[in-house]
Amino acid sequence: MSLVPARTPWIQVAKYWIRVLAASLACSSAGVITLGVPATAAPKSGAWSKTQSIEVRDRSSISVVSCASATLCAAVDNGGDVHFWKNGTWSAPEHLNAGGSLSSISCPTTTFCVATGGEAVAYNGRTWHEVGSLSSRDIYQISCPTTTFCAATGASGLPGKPSSLAVFNGHTWSVQNTVSTGKVSDRVLDVSCASATYCVAVNWNGKILMYDGSRWATLTKVGPPGLISVSCVSESFCLALSDKGRSIVVHDDTWSDERNIPSLAAAFAYSVSCSTARECLAIGLDGRSAAWLDGAWLKARTVFAGGFVSGVNVSCTPTQCMAINAKDKSSLFRWS
Repeated sequence: MSLVPARTPWIQVAKYWIRVLAASLACSSAGVITLGVPATAAPKSGAWSKTQSIEVRDRSSISVVSCASATLCAAVDNGGDVHFWKNGTWSAPEHLNAGGSLSSISCPTTTFCVATGGEAVAYNGRTWHEVGSLSSRDIYQISCPTTTFCAATGASGLPGKPSSLAVFNGHTWSVQNTVSTGKVSDRVLDVSCASATYCVAVNWNGKILMYDGSRWATLTKVGPPGLISVSCVSESFCLALSDKGRSIVVHDDTWSDERNIPSLAAAFAYSVSCSTARECLAIGLDGRSAAWLDGAWLKARTVFAGGFVSGVNVSCTPTQCMAINAKDKSSLFRWS
């Protein structure tokens, strides 16, 4: 949680910190020593746990994870199974009838998740049920900020073909196709929603699309090529990641300058998730991860040893992040 609102004018921010410093000095002069730092100050570091195996069937591999709380996460695999992490333990695989391989899952609460494959299926805390059909040719990524709204983007299985933009109102899906340039790089690869009226989708060719509650629009300004993942915590803060280890902060309908993520350029950066506007984690296909703390990227650390894999994913809650890879391993990062 930010100490001051993201849209607060800079003069007000400066005044805020002046007041904090003045209060600190006043306490010190009264014989009480204090740093004047609010209790919500961001942590300076964090630690990854030892890797934990996830049971899969046959030759399936874990693809995406979504955490609803510090005690519950759900992951899906390309064999059509879902796996729950509850209080430190992964469950046995449970098969979902969603048209085969599962490509994404989003859990805004511990009793609601939506997973996508050829079909979309929803979890109500006990059972799964179908909630609409999606194009089986598209590989969907989904983001559900609430139990009554989700947005999904589908990259065509045929490079250069249109991508899909889908919105779920709690009952039905509305799907539209993008106007493709025909280039292989014209593929919408990820989406993240801060609310039902603010979503950001990223295209591998550097374009950014935004949803305002009624329609999708492509911004005229172009970001770095290779945009592959995005995470939004509010309309004032989304962090987008390129496969070359570059990042941009998206806010409203514009974004910041590009920043390099140390050691992640060669890692093939692949997934990013934010706990707050002050704390995010990015992870690459070679198993290295870098933390974003208060606007700066820290040096990358190795989470999964053993070289490159076909997929990694990370999902953060306010206190921790869960990472998974295609070798069916998971690791938990706790801010400290």
